[in-house]
Amino acid sequence: MALSARDFKYPNQPCSWNERDLILFAASIGCGEKELQNLYEKHPRFSAFPTYPVILQFKGNSNTVVDYYSNVLKPPPIPGKVERVIDPTRVLDGERHIQIFKTLPISSVGRSFELQTRVIGMYDKGSSGTVVETEALLVEGSDIYCRILRSSFAVGQGGWGGPKGPSRHILSPPHNRSADKVVVIETLPELTLLYRLNGDYNPLHADPAVARKAGFERPILHGLCTWNMTARVVLSAFTTEGDALSEFQARFTSVVYPGAILVVEMWNLGYVNPANTQSAERIMEVRFCTTIKESGKKALSNGRALIKVKQETSRL
Repeated sequence: MALSARDFKYPNQPCSWNERDLILFAASIGCGEKELQNLYEKHPRFSAFPTYPVILQFKGNSNTVVDYYSNVLKPPPIPGKVERVIDPTRVLDGERHIQIFKTLPISSVGRSFELQTRVIGMYDKGSSGTVVETEALLVEGSDIYCRILRSSFAVGQGGWGGPKGPSRHILSPPHNRSADKVVVIETLPELTLLYRLNGDYNPLHADPAVARKAGFERPILHGLCTWNMTARVVLSAFTTEGDALSEFQARFTSVVYPGAILVVEMWNLGYVNPANTQSAERIMEVRFCTTIKESGKKALSNGRALIKVKQETSRL
């Protein structure tokens, strides 16, 4: 009898990083003078940009270039009377969601971090493909630093008779008013070649022949590069505190080519928790979307961020 996909657990994945890794990541997602605490190791508040852990699913504990397909976590076999192995060369990112519980140290040297990853859903979308959902916990001992939810789509690898899965939860921005803040990102033509040095060496983002074989005119930008650049924009638009991000999520909707101009629209929905004199902070909810200016297509949709805002205490 085939193992249920929901029972599938990946081997624990050791993870490591140092100050240089954090600086490279920050530079590759567009951090600048306003985020010097993420770029300069001698800054008094030098720290990891809060979404850095999402790259660890690719980097692991490697400190050099690795073959992407031999290093990436393989999806579990598609269950059924005859198990089918998912082709990782035809798997696309669907959505990413990070929940942050503890601030990362600036280096893992001398410590023992690992990602504990399991499948939490596998859904049959017919001839179009299969959705695989995973949960990854970044842990050190009993301490959980963050939780990363990932949805991937195995193109053309469906039709195995499995469950269709729950309806998508739509996180739309308000339709009755314009965005509260709009920021434009001009991406560099070479950006994908820089971002891959964080540890995601998928040749789709560097090799023109591989990109053409996959149906693209040239190498495309990593979806997580767009996702992380948007996280930087959203966070800096509403706070100067680098550790204020509590949650961040978005769905990958369209591919982005390096050199594209991206427009990030943001709506402040207010606080999700009531004022509490016993609490030092409140949680602000921001909805957002990222649009490719040249085509008008959404690069990211279903965007939502939760940002911690320090609450002023009464002097009475």
